[in-house]
Amino acid sequence: MARTRIIEVEKQYNKKNSMKMYRIILLFFLITLISVSAKAQNWQLVWSDEFNGTTLNPTIWTPTVAGTGFGNKELEYYSNRPQNLAVQNGNLVMTALLENYKVGTASWNYTSAKVSTQNLKSITYGKIECRLKLPTGAGTWPAFWTLDRKSVV
Repeated sequence: MARTRIIEVEKQYNKKNSMKMYRIILLFFLITLISVSAKAQNWQLVWSDEFNGTTLNPTIWTPTVAGTGFGNKELEYYSNRPQNLAVQNGNLVMTALLENYKVGTASWNYTSAKVSTQNLKSITYGKIECRLKLPTGAGTWPAFWTLDRKSVV
């Protein structure tokens, strides 16, 4: 009889502790959620590009024009041609194409676009947001990179 009573007391104790722990975790989550949303309201916009116009802003962006593989064995040639890189209806449009593209004696089966803010814009602290519409399908590797100033793009 005494053993049964001890087990019952242990079950009640464990149940109470489980509820306490659940409440502590829930409280921690709510405090974190509230503090994150409070901090988010204090952000100050310091730079943006809404792509209003018909061309890329050269004081912010530099198109990459090369087909060197960039250390990743990339198979496309990055071009600044309008069929690969355009500003349309408030959007930066970069289009990958399957084509036979030649520069001098070299040739590529794919062309695409790549832009950088290197040596034009940099941010030390803060957050970066963007809105992207990315392609899907086999063999596509769309990317949005945030690199430090010293990185080579």
